[in-house]
Amino acid sequence: FQPNSILTREQAAKIICYMLLGKDSAEKLTTNYPIFSDVPANRWSAPFISYCVNLGILAGDGAGHFYPEGKLTGVAFAKMLMVCLGYSAERESYVGNDWEINTSAAAIAAGVAPKGLVLSEELSRQDAAQMAFNTLTATMVEYLNDNTIIIGGETIVSTVGKASAVKQYPYTDTMDTEYLQFAEKYFEKLKKLDDVDDFDRPAHTWSFKGEAVGTYVNWDEMVGEYTTSVTGKDLYGLLTASTIKNYGFNYYLDGKLRDDVIKASNMIRSNTTKYNTTGNGVLTQVFVDDKDEEIVITSINTYLAEATADYNAKKETLSIKVHQADSYDIDTTLELDDFAAIANYKEGDMLRVCVAETSTDKYE
Repeated sequence: FQPNSILTREQAAKIICYMLLGKDSAEKLTTNYPIFSDVPANRWSAPFISYCVNLGILAGDGAGHFYPEGKLTGVAFAKMLMVCLGYSAERESYVGNDWEINTSAAAIAAGVAPKGLVLSEELSRQDAAQMAFNTLTATMVEYLNDNTIIIGGETIVSTVGKASAVKQYPYTDTMDTEYLQFAEKYFEKLKKLDDVDDFDRPAHTWSFKGEAVGTYVNWDEMVGEYTTSVTGKDLYGLLTASTIKNYGFNYYLDGKLRDDVIKASNMIRSNTTKYNTTGNGVLTQVFVDDKDEEIVITSINTYLAEATADYNAKKETLSIKVHQADSYDIDTTLELDDFAAIANYKEGDMLRVCVAETSTDKYE
């Protein structure tokens, strides 16, 4: 993949075509004539470049050259992605003397450009992948309220509409957002849904054609993290009084809801109470979901486990026994699909694991 290699102009054109058309349709693009002097019709990238030029996403230097192997900057790729979202380069001033400033600001506001990325510099392939991924959940826009008047055969535009978010139609409660996102328009079978991970941390799941791609924690909602004992005072200082008063509250230990802990300590309303479920080495994370007005605190223990047999290459599994200090041991099996490193373990080897409780009949 060469993640640190710099993205070229023709590679960017191919990415854009894949995003707008999908892989199969993009690969069927053809062109019979050279659109630029340095892009012959038989060049591998010619169909992609031609398609992007026809849509106004790409352009040459004005003298008939495209420079297909030229290195691309982050702001140039951001401009391409913003046009894919429906923005007009001319109306939004993505052209002209200040195009870089205007494009960078718009790409950051739209969530296309990741935080910390210097868009004025040459863009690596891995950063291009991140920007393309971010675009999947960016909102599509359209221009409304254009008022064009024709007088004496001359067109006079008296009102130019501004870019407006495209609303979902018909909108249902099952949709992720009220406004149409890029992935929802171009990849109907790609879905992003609100979810929780195995430890009940706020998360989202991507699925394609009904099959889960993966579940990912909403790290942007995490407001605090501890690996030592946590008191109500710690949490009270982290969360505002208004949030505590109005938001819902849940506490999970190793993925299991612990109402008893909430009731016993009165949780964050107690300034000094320590939670016996936290401590040195125990990962405690605090999440605030402003959308659903909910506070979620999770504590995750780490246990020592022992491989009870060599890695089973045929079944691609590893059998382990999890040793717990305050309860009985657990015999379980790890699968290679979920834990790539387990193929190196042999009987008697020790490893550290976190165990999620997914049912009420398991250990306390």
